[in-house]
Amino acid sequence: MELHPALIEIVKVILGVNALSPDRIILLGYINAEGQSFSILNGFCEEVTDFVDVNLLVISENANADRLRYIDMIEQRCKPFARIICIILSRSDIQSQMEYGNRLAIIALQSGKVLYQKWETAPHIQKAIYEAVIKEGKEVELVSWYKRSHLFLQMAKVQFNLGNCGMAAFCIHQSLEQVLIMLIISVCGYRMGIHNPDRLLRMLRFHNDAVADIFPNKTAEEKGRLCLLKKVYINYRYRVELEVTEDDIRYFFTELGKLHAMADRIIYPKITAPILI
Repeated sequence: MELHPALIEIVKVILGVNALSPDRIILLGYINAEGQSFSILNGFCEEVTDFVDVNLLVISENANADRLRYIDMIEQRCKPFARIICIILSRSDIQSQMEYGNRLAIIALQSGKVLYQKWETAPHIQKAIYEAVIKEGKEVELVSWYKRSHLFLQMAKVQFNLGNCGMAAFCIHQSLEQVLIMLIISVCGYRMGIHNPDRLLRMLRFHNDAVADIFPNKTAEEKGRLCLLKKVYINYRYRVELEVTEDDIRYFFTELGKLHAMADRIIYPKITAPILI
């Protein structure tokens, strides 16, 4: 595929990260300036001409050495070109994901959205990729994240009723993190190992248009509230007081409720016994 000039610069940045030495860089999705999302999971094939957010998969044998530091370096250095959400996996990680039937891994390796490739895929590996079967994610894992999210939501409501808005916001952050991880797993079978709700939302938006207007981040007030929710997690872990109003909590409950409604529609068709929360 012919690369957009900014994608070329992004690839250069990733190749310049010392010791990472990528084998492949694959475009998983992007969001344009109008907020439209395009994902390989939905079969987008048009030429990439306009983007503000980019979702990349980097395959490297050195992925496990210092994965989080590599991700942070890539995302920081790519800021002049686009906001990046990067997944870094080793070859063995990819192989395990394929054997498990991970939808994202299989479609990524089958797609033509390879931005960089160091080595030619051996014929027997290529054959295995195209014969890989996409399986449903583990229902037990989805239910586990779903239940934890609901437990934190209930705790948030109790704290709010007691007048403790700060602790309610902390519980909302935890509930939001759990439900976003569950929704991301349901879409692409991959668990994001991060605690930042903004980054989790951005990851999900690449592959699910319905999330575009949930916890929006356009106006100063919306950005401020999302930033507040991020700060709450750190501040309350270290017993630092942070001012959170009742209006903030009501707003968080409304937006979180939209995500829980999405999770309900995914979970309940998959189960035969009632979920006790």
